[in-house]
Amino acid sequence: MTANKKLKPCPFCGSEAMIVNDWSVGFQKEMYTVECTNDECTATINKMKETQDEVIKIWNRRVDNKITKFDDKEGKKETKKH
Repeated sequence: MTANKKLKPCPFCGSEAMIVNDWSVGFQKEMYTVECTNDECTATINKMKETQDEVIKIWNRRVDNKITKFDDKEGKKETKKH
């Protein structure tokens, strides 16, 4: 994962997500996707992209499209439309 971007939890079960990379024979290069780490959940972005940043952006997109910043000491700090 890139140094400054974090994957949101799975929107279906709340488990952690992970970036998966694989060599694509069709594209002749390494490609990336995101999947839920819960074995009982089949959530994935169902796309292979060239960069980790692309799959992080797709996975982190939610219907409400809100970005919430959290402060560890104070809890929820700011929510704004993106």
